[in-house]
Amino acid sequence: MRKSILVKPDLKLIVLGALMIAVLHGVFSKGMSEPSAYLNHEYSVAWMTDAELVRLIERVDASPNSAGYLLISEAYEKRGNMRRALYFVKKAEAIAPQLDFED
Repeated sequence: MRKSILVKPDLKLIVLGALMIAVLHGVFSKGMSEPSAYLNHEYSVAWMTDAELVRLIERVDASPNSAGYLLISEAYEKRGNMRRALYFVKKAEAIAPQLDFED
């Protein structure tokens, strides 16, 4: 009886195909996404200067809201300061239930 059913696959073609799928997925998924509706902010977070960030923190501390704290968190995340970013995310999460309760 011949064992032609169990043919060795050509692994080079399988790896090449998987690599091509990964590259195409990366190209199309990064370029085709739409911006989030939640990111329509007054400031451009990537270009926020230190003075603008300080003014934003003062303004949000004067009238606390969770969206402001999330914007500050995003600014710190873009700068690479994850500890401060998580601090402001926690503040936003702490305020969000209180605002929902008041409404």
